[in-house]
Amino acid sequence: MGELRCKGIMLRNRVEILDEEYGVADALRAGLSTELRDALSYGRIVRGGWYPMAWLREIHEVGSRVTGKGGALARELAAHGAARNFTSVHKAFLTIVSPRAVLKRAPRIFGAYFDGGRFELGSSEPGEARIAISECNGFDRHVWEAMAGTAEAVLTMGGAKDVHSDYTLGPTPASGELKAAWR
Repeated sequence: MGELRCKGIMLRNRVEILDEEYGVADALRAGLSTELRDALSYGRIVRGGWYPMAWLREIHEVGSRVTGKGGALARELAAHGAARNFTSVHKAFLTIVSPRAVLKRAPRIFGAYFDGGRFELGSSEPGEARIAISECNGFDRHVWEAMAGTAEAVLTMGGAKDVHSDYTLGPTPASGELKAAWR
């Protein structure tokens, strides 16, 4: 099986955030492959379209290099992206449900941004959860960091406090376990 694809909204949000929050748009574009740079420059990436995971990895790699933030950048970009993606209606929904209810909807949210892979909620005790993620060809450490950042942002929007997440990779980056804890 080939690599997963990701939604264009993820690519566009990350580029916009890198420009707005870090002011590195020119350096970012200069570091991107011609194919990705042209797709961004000529508006060929639409929010609802499906695009290669390689492009998401490339934005994370070049972004972490030009900002000097390393792997931490992916978490920040994902958290900012989650805040943008959850519009006022979705944010209102998150404020009236519990973190546990948010987690129950997480597989559907995952499927809205990736065109495959498995996202299974494992244990979900009060204040913690474990999620098995597998069959995600194309994931790398940046994408895993972004998954952790998204989990923290969405759980926080859902009312959780002091959220911390981490992940453990499986035998390849295509699988692993995401863990989140909160109070």
